[in-house]
Amino acid sequence: MSQWTKTVLDTIDNVVELSTEKVVRPAHKVAKFSVYGIVVLTLLVLISFFLVIAAFKATVVGVGVWGAYLIWGGIFFALGALLWVKK
Repeated sequence: MSQWTKTVLDTIDNVVELSTEKVVRPAHKVAKFSVYGIVVLTLLVLISFFLVIAAFKATVVGVGVWGAYLIWGGIFFALGALLWVKK
């Protein structure tokens, strides 16, 4: 009788190990990639936002307020027009 219980326990252990290998570890990798991806994407958006503000401020120092608005407005208009054409 003890051989039967050992066989059953070994089988259960093998099934749990197999399910861990096939389901749990890949799901854990996907979850970890998603979390790190969201964090990196958020940081990149914030960094780009602050870099645009810094570039605008630097342009204001160089050419004045109206010139900075014209330059950056033209850049963003051209970028928007390019994206609109690609649509």
